[in-house]
Amino acid sequence: MLVGPANVTDSLSNSRHVYSHPQALGQCAKYISTNLPNVELHEVSSTSRAAEIVMEDSTGLSVAITSRAAAEFNHLEVLAENIEDSEDNTTRFFVIEKLKGGHEEEASRICEEQPTKSLLSFTIDHSRPGALADALLVFKAYNLNLSSIFPRPSGLKAWNYIFLVEVQARSSDDLNEVIRKALKDLERTAQGCTRLGTYVNAQKR
Repeated sequence: MLVGPANVTDSLSNSRHVYSHPQALGQCAKYISTNLPNVELHEVSSTSRAAEIVMEDSTGLSVAITSRAAAEFNHLEVLAENIEDSEDNTTRFFVIEKLKGGHEEEASRICEEQPTKSLLSFTIDHSRPGALADALLVFKAYNLNLSSIFPRPSGLKAWNYIFLVEVQARSSDDLNEVIRKALKDLERTAQGCTRLGTYVNAQKR
């Protein structure tokens, strides 16, 4: 939803800046281009942070794409709802916990009983032509289905990326062995090959 300062009259038409996470801005691109064609877009770390910025802006010229909870927490007014381009937009969150005694077996049991995904990460030599293609061919060789791939800035230098890939699987036991072998081969063409974790595949489609 689009939110703005509660104490500003007609804050939507007076808006000059829109703050939000890059993903949210992309998901609401049509609404922004139609209703706010002259605003300046600002990418921030989260939609919650966007709400904070609008709350702190004394000019009253800023609005944010954020959640209702963030709007209420920062005492902002809801200007428009359901502004996403697609009704089935979904945001996923990872809840990460360091397992202690006894929980490992429970986690393994859950993954064995339900379809799972594993999240892997790696980077490549960005100066070598075909480096990313070579890395992806490793997954094909092991018949691993990649349901998604996300490039993220490495933070080491400009235009250098870490790739996060999700691997689908039917059997947790088989997946563990296959991924172990795939990561070993991946190290020949990529760097920093890591398995970050395995979790239940909650996608219905």
